[in-house]
Amino acid sequence: MRAAQVDAISAMRRAERATWLDDAALSPPWAPGVAFGCE
Repeated sequence: MRAAQVDAISAMRRAERATWLDDAALSPPWAPGVAFGCE
């Protein structure tokens, strides 16, 4: 893959991780993460 493609994929993954972390921080106590013991 070209470097530009790798950079784009890396940026998307960083954005997805940031969004997931935001969602986890804002999620209610009955969120799936807690239900599965990921407290």
